[in-house]
Amino acid sequence: MATEEPTELLKALLALVRIGPPGFRVGRYLRFNPAAVQAWEAERTALDDAA
Repeated sequence: MATEEPTELLKALLALVRIGPPGFRVGRYLRFNPAAVQAWEAERTALDDAA
C-alpha cells in the first residue's frame, strides 16, 4: 500500500462528512441535531427522486 492511499481515503471520507448536515464536534466525535439530519435526508431524497 502506497503512503498516498490512506491520505486519499481520509480526504474522501472527510469530504462526505462536509456534505452532510451541519454538526459540531464534541471531543473527537461529531454530533448532529436530529431535526437537521431529517431535513437533510429529506432534501437529499427529493434530489435523488428528481434525478
